[in-house]
Amino acid sequence: MRNEKGFSLVELLAVIVILALLAVIVMPVIGNVIGDSKSSSFRESANGIKKAIESDYTSQKFNTSLYYTYKDGYLTRHNPNTNETKDISISGNQTGEGVGVIDSNGNITFAMYNGKECVRIASDTEFVAKTVNASNLKSCLGDDLYSKL
Repeated sequence: MRNEKGFSLVELLAVIVILALLAVIVMPVIGNVIGDSKSSSFRESANGIKKAIESDYTSQKFNTSLYYTYKDGYLTRHNPNTNETKDISISGNQTGEGVGVIDSNGNITFAMYNGKECVRIASDTEFVAKTVNASNLKSCLGDDLYSKL
């Protein structure tokens, strides 16, 4: 009788199969968690940009309609009455592009698109980011917001 120490090939294969099955089960769950966190981060970034727009508008005491553009970390105010543009300093750097429109009453609608998803936020809600299916920024804006530019 041989006194061998170690595992047989069958035992090793059984362990490998069990680990592979666990990986097949766990990987989609981890992928969903990562995807959900990216989506949540995108919505929160859009809300932060909307708040920066509101802050700029109220600090300047405007009483006219303005629009703001956002592209990969840079926010710019546009005054269609004077054709003036001004870069607005914001922290963070969310990849994507967006447009915010403020009417003369201070109501804002902001839409942002990052190549995968679109978020629209209106000032008449506390913070409800509506994710819409869109293939580009124009379809993310929708006809109602696009017509105000």
